[in-house]
Amino acid sequence: MAFIETDIKGPVATLWLNRPEVKNALNETMIDQLTEAIQSIGKRNDIRVVIVRGRGDGFCAGADLNYMQKLGNQGFDENVSDARKLATLYESLASLALPVIAYVHNYAMGGANGIVAAADISIAVEGCCFAFSETRLGLVPGVISPFVLRKAQHGAVRDWMLTGRTFYADEAHSASLIQYIEPLSAPENVLNNVVQHLLNAAPAAIAACKSLIDDMLILLDEPEQAKRLSAEYIARARASADGQAGLQSFLEKRKPSWYYQWTSNKENP
Repeated sequence: MAFIETDIKGPVATLWLNRPEVKNALNETMIDQLTEAIQSIGKRNDIRVVIVRGRGDGFCAGADLNYMQKLGNQGFDENVSDARKLATLYESLASLALPVIAYVHNYAMGGANGIVAAADISIAVEGCCFAFSETRLGLVPGVISPFVLRKAQHGAVRDWMLTGRTFYADEAHSASLIQYIEPLSAPENVLNNVVQHLLNAAPAAIAACKSLIDDMLILLDEPEQAKRLSAEYIARARASADGQAGLQSFLEKRKPSWYYQWTSNKENP
């Protein structure tokens, strides 16, 4: 059964979490299918933006608790191996050269927030709720923690993870777990605007910029290395075909060759 559906429209790929009968809860098969879908898209040269969404009444309820209970009856090594598969999923999203948008409606619980955090840009529909509920189940948010800590404010993350409490889109936004809130009065307008902004940018420049950001985060405490490496990034970009073409199109007051006019992607989950 396809727990992940891939919908391609022009240069935009939407990956749908497709277990609505269990609130898109993640099990082993779904984790494998989503990882494979991400890696497959990464090998294509016709896709420029990736969106992850959920079918049904919400984005994702986190890990399937039956699946988690079954793992609890297995040995330590088996549990470590399984956890590493989930880490590979999040890392596949975070390291994709393409920009990734997580579009969240109604709820994102537990491990779903790993997807939210691994995405480059996360958008939550107004009123959406979030929770790192693991401690309330006697667990810890282990695999998702490095991705969440890279993205959101550390003080807020400590609060959310220790208490396991529910919080809402406005709080998630203020602490940078999400970047935009989609008003209920204008469904998918924010999503489509963000997609258009990404399609205005050169694909190679976006890929290089993602790499630049990751490298600079690693080198925050090494300013000399950061200075050297950042200078190399801009030097390569200036001399690149896209860099030259982009500057020329700007001077000539015309759109660059990579510009793509995006049409509405409004969907009913």
